[in-house]
Formats: sequence, C-alpha cells, structure tokens
Amino acid sequence: IYTLKSIAEKGIFIGAYSDSIETDPAELNAKLSIKDISWINIEINGSRADVFINEGEMINKPEISVKTPCNVVAGRDGVIVETQVYSGTLLYPAGSGISEGSVIISGVVNDGADNLIITHANGKIIAEFSETVQFRQDFRTTEKVLNNVDEQEKELLFMGAVIPLTSRVEQTNNKICEEYISKCKFLGLDMPWSIKTNTYNSYNEIEVSRTYDDVNRILQQKLELYCQNFYNEYEILDVKQNMLYDDEGITMTAEIKLKGDIAVQQEILRKNNVA
Repeated sequence: IYTLKSIAEKGIFIGAYSDSIETDPAELNAKLSIKDISWINIEINGSRADVFINEGEMINKPEISVKTPCNVVAGRDGVIVETQVYSGTLLYPAGSGISEGSVIISGVVNDGADNLIITHANGKIIAEFSETVQFRQDFRTTEKVLNNVDEQEKELLFMGAVIPLTSRVEQTNNKICEEYISKCKFLGLDMPWSIKTNTYNSYNEIEVSRTYDDVNRILQQKLELYCQNFYNEYEILDVKQNMLYDDEGITMTAEIKLKGDIAVQQEILRKNNVA
C-alpha cells in the first residue's frame, strides 16, 4: 500500500489521464519514501499501470558458482585504493583508474608450468568513486492527504474468471487501490483458485506553501534517504551540494564521493569450435 500511495502522490492513481502521466517522478518518489524498495519500474499499458518492484535484499551481487570460469570486473568507474585477490590474476594494482566493465582480476592464470588455464576469479576491489544526483522541490505544491477509512472488495479468481464475493466499491477519481492476491490451500495443497482483495483509500487534495527553510529541509531529507537506500554498502567520504534557486522552488545537485567494493564477477564465455 505504501508503494501505491507514493506513486499516487506523483499523479498515478485510478482515474488519472494516461497521457499526462510521467513515470520517472513516481519511481523516484517511491524509492525515496520506501526504504525497503531498491528498484521500481512503472509501465503504462493502455489504461493500466504495471508496477514492478524489488526489495532491498533482492539486489545483492549475483553469485557465480565456483565451478564456473569468470573474471572480476569493475562495477563502476573509479580509482582503486585496495585489492584482495582470492583467485585469479590481478591486472590493475592500487592507484589505477578504471572504467566500468574493465577486467581487474582475470580468470586466465599460469599454472606454474607455463600453461594458461581458465579458472574462477574472485576477490575484492575497494575503490573511490563519485556519483551525482539531483532533487527538486517547489515552494507551492498540490498534495494528496489520505483519509483513515478503507473500503474493501473481494473477488474469486478461477480459471480466468473473476467472481465478485462482496459488493463493488464505488469508483471515483480520488481513490487509491491496493490489490492483494492470496492462494487458497486445502490440506497443504494449492487449489486452482485465489482470492483477490482490493483495498481502496480515498484522499483529498490540498495546496501547500513552504518557506525556503522548509524546502531546504525536505531536500536534505531526500538526499539522506537516497544515500541510505542506495549507498548503505559504501563509505560516504564527502558530499558537495549546489543549490539553484528560482521563483518556483529549489534544485539541489549533490556530488557524492564514495568508497567501497566495486567487484562484480562476470562469466567467461567460451567459443565452441565447429569443424
């Protein structure tokens, strides 16, 4: 429900005109306001909005089997400050500048008898790197305030059919809907039908005016949440902010200097020789 509320704040809700919807602001607002979301993609398909999300624990670096030959490549641009090689051949020592995708630890090694073999490279590559992010906040905004009263309707889903189990909730433009589908079980076995629960929450729109201090505080909160969500595995070395003021609001541009492990394992694909 928190995801639906956050994207509704940026204009994606039941009754919204599809041609006026912008998905990027809604995606960013969801990332900033919901700490458990690491990735979100919103696709507008006709009159339907499909929202795809990943939770934080789902974005861990992919693990490659130790039996699979691979290189260790740079996950982003940076300057190497420390290396820990567990297996493979180090190609770039500390102090080297590298670009994203560069092979840092090669899976091609010498076996000591002047024979080259392909193996599973592994290690840590600690690097310093910078990223730039931008946030915008207007002084005057139209915001949605949710009411405390929820309305629910239930439906039975069976073999492509949708069978109402309760009376329908009246559809209006000022309601947000959350869908939840639960599988039905009997004696521990999944049944071929499910129950879908639609929870509707209405909201009111209000005009909000903010001072320079209020807008600055909101921008600082957005930057802090962004760092918590996307840089929690790195050490933040420095943050430089630039504030651009205009009559409508403030745009913050932040250059963030980070330090951490940028190693990513990449499988070595062998070419098959065809006679």
